[in-house]
Amino acid sequence: MNDHEFRRLVAAHEHTCRIEPERFAVRTVLMAAFGYAAIVTALVLCALVLLWVGARLLDGQVSYVWVMVAIGCASLLWSLSRALWSRERPPEGLRIRRADAPELFKLIEKVRKRCGAPRPDVVLIDGELNAAIVQQPRLGLLGWHRNYLILGLPLLMGLDVKQVAAVIGHEFGHLRGAHGKLGAWVYRTRLSWWKLAEARAQARVEASVADAGLALFFRHFFPRFNARAFVLSRQQEYEADRTAHKVVGTRPGASGLISLALQSRWLDEVFWPGMFRAAGDVAMPTGTPYRVLQEALPRAVALPEAGQWLREALKRLPEPSDTHPSLRDRLEFAQVAPSLPKPIAESAAVTLLPRTLDRWIVRMDLRWQKEAAPAWAERHRRHQAQRALVDELAQERAQKLLNVWDHLAWAHAAREVEGDAAACE
Repeated sequence: MNDHEFRRLVAAHEHTCRIEPERFAVRTVLMAAFGYAAIVTALVLCALVLLWVGARLLDGQVSYVWVMVAIGCASLLWSLSRALWSRERPPEGLRIRRADAPELFKLIEKVRKRCGAPRPDVVLIDGELNAAIVQQPRLGLLGWHRNYLILGLPLLMGLDVKQVAAVIGHEFGHLRGAHGKLGAWVYRTRLSWWKLAEARAQARVEASVADAGLALFFRHFFPRFNARAFVLSRQQEYEADRTAHKVVGTRPGASGLISLALQSRWLDEVFWPGMFRAAGDVAMPTGTPYRVLQEALPRAVALPEAGQWLREALKRLPEPSDTHPSLRDRLEFAQVAPSLPKPIAESAAVTLLPRTLDRWIVRMDLRWQKEAAPAWAERHRRHQAQRALVDELAQERAQKLLNVWDHLAWAHAAREVEGDAAACE
C-alpha cells in the first residue's frame, strides 16, 4: 500500500469514526485480536514443526528438506518471540525526584488526581520543547507497565504554570481509564508488528512457508489495521485534550499550544542555526544554549514575525505519519479563537524549580555540548575546507585565472562561509 492509498484509507476511516466512534473502536480492537491470533498461531505451528523434526531427527528419519524447514521455523520463532516479548530501552532524560522539585511534583500530583490517571513511576527532564507519557511493559504482553512522564526544560521555560498544567493534563489523559489502556495497547500492537516485520526483513536464514504467510499478513492485513489504529490514535488526542480542558480549562491549553508552535518555529529557524554558526570558528561546542533560552524563549511569542508564523501554522496540515491533529483543529475543538498569546510574567521553570533551576540548566548545557559535538565537528571541518577554497580562489582571481565555473564554486563557498551577502559580491 503506497502513501496515497494509505491517506485515502485514513480519510475514509476518519469519516466512519466520527459517525460511529464506538463501533469503529470495537472493530479496530477485533482486528488487533485477530492479528495477534494469527501471529500466535504461526508461533505454535513453528514450535510443533520443530518438535516433530526433532523427534524424527533422533530416529534418523529426517530429510534435508525438513532440516531446512526446521531452520526457517526456528528463525521465525525467534523473531516472533522477540517482537511479542521484547523490552524497550528506557526513554532518555535526566531523572528528577520529589526532593529536587517539590513544587513540580505537587503540580503533577494535583493534575493526576483530577485526571484520574495512574501515578508516573519516573519523571524525566530532557532538552526538548515537548512533553510525553511513555509506557513500557516490564513483561512484554503480560504487561506490568512502567510509566515515564517526560518534561522538556524548554517547555517549562516557555510556558507558565497553568499552560504546563494543561500539557501535563493532556499527557495524563492518555492514561485515563479504558481510553488510556486501549490507546496504549493499540500503540504497542503497532510497534510490535513493525518490529516483527523488520526482524524478518533482516533474517539471515532462508525464508520458510510461515514467512510466506507473514508476508501476506504484512502486505494486506497490517496496512489496513495500521490505518484504523492511526485514526483511533488521532481521535484519542482529542480525548486527551478534553481531559486537559476539564482539569485546567480551555484558555491555558489553547494559549500553550499557540506558544509552543511559535517557539518551535523560532528554535528551528533562528535559535539553533544561530547557535551552530559559531562552529565555523570553534572546533568544539562551548555555548550554553539553555542558559540563553531561559530569557529568550518566552519572548518568541512577541517577535515581529510571530503573527505571520501563527497564520502559517493555522494553515499547516498534520503530517501523514503524525497522529496529532493540526493546530487549527485543536483550537476549534477547544472553541478558542486563535490569537497571539501575551508574553508570560513568570515561566513555570522559575515557579516550579525555584532552588534547582540553575543546576538543571548547567546539566542540560553540558549534555547538549556532549551530544552536539559530532555534528559540530563535522560542520567545523566543512567550514574550514570552504574557507580554504575561498582563499585559494581569491588568489587565482588576483592572477585572472578563474573561469565561470570557478566563480560559481567561489560564490557557493563564500555563501557557506560568510553568508548570502558575500556570495553576491
